[in-house]
Amino acid sequence: MGIALPLGISFITFSLISMMVDFSRSSVKNINHSDIGLYISFFPHLIAGPILRTREVVPQFKSIHVSWGNFVYNLPLFAVGMVKKVLIADPIGGYIAPVFSDPLSHGFWDLFISSLGFSIQIYCDFSAYSDMAIAIAGMFGVCFPENFRSPYLSFSLSEMWKRWHMTLSFWLRDYLFVPLVRYFGKGLVYLPILITMLVSGLWHGANWNFIIWGGLQGIIMVIDNYIGFGKFVKKYAYTKVFFIVINFFVWSFLAILFRSASASSAWDYYQSMLSFNIEAFSPDNMFVLFLVLITLSVHYFDNVNFIREQAAKVPALLSVPVLISVIVGCSLVAAQHPESFYYFDF
Repeated sequence: MGIALPLGISFITFSLISMMVDFSRSSVKNINHSDIGLYISFFPHLIAGPILRTREVVPQFKSIHVSWGNFVYNLPLFAVGMVKKVLIADPIGGYIAPVFSDPLSHGFWDLFISSLGFSIQIYCDFSAYSDMAIAIAGMFGVCFPENFRSPYLSFSLSEMWKRWHMTLSFWLRDYLFVPLVRYFGKGLVYLPILITMLVSGLWHGANWNFIIWGGLQGIIMVIDNYIGFGKFVKKYAYTKVFFIVINFFVWSFLAILFRSASASSAWDYYQSMLSFNIEAFSPDNMFVLFLVLITLSVHYFDNVNFIREQAAKVPALLSVPVLISVIVGCSLVAAQHPESFYYFDF
């Protein structure tokens, strides 16, 4: 849009706003300048989250400590984050980058597989960052909130946003959606949903593709709430698996807008894909599809507490050397093909 935006508008500003609102609501007391400085600069969550709440995190700063028990308990989560980032997200990212750069020169399979691949890339990339941030904070004795809870097992976009980037979703709910509901009252019950999702799109970037992405998400969620879709699925539980699959495809279809450089580029992508120019299924297509299916097949178990608790059953003398070897191995692989975290752009 050609509008100059202040530095750190996404993450640092969100953290400061929540802190100031918590102060105004008197939910945080007895805080000093060092607590405020540490809340803003605590390195495990910079620069992409999870988004912290002052009332949840600041009281923990008084008991920061490093211990062998904390290290062993959180090391598996850090290792899983490394694997998701280096062995899944980065290879998929390398495959889909040229497809999104020039969608008109690719056929249906490249475009279709890339749309699914991006959904897996951004999940594995961002949840990996969250896993590592939670793990590092845990090593200091600080408990960060969970940021993802198997979001691709959601049967609707409304449920998806309760499982995806949860700290952002709940931030928008508490500091934007709920005040809007109070402001508009019963007269415009669905408008707060649409406004909240438009703001979510704008938060990711001041480009039309993000605004359209957020708007379409909001429209679908409004329809979902209007027709009572969630109640229908819960009543007819046997339909849940079907709608989980459909929801993943809808999310991936909309994610094309999110990944594209502009709205016009996204339009080119949709046009090219929906022209159904079927080309031969390449080995690269098969490799990315394999990574997609592998990730989805273990998605149910990709849970912060599950990973740490299951790994804790293995003796530390065995688990620690293996996990450190995995981390070092992933680091060596990443050093050969360094890729930044996708969400660093926001």
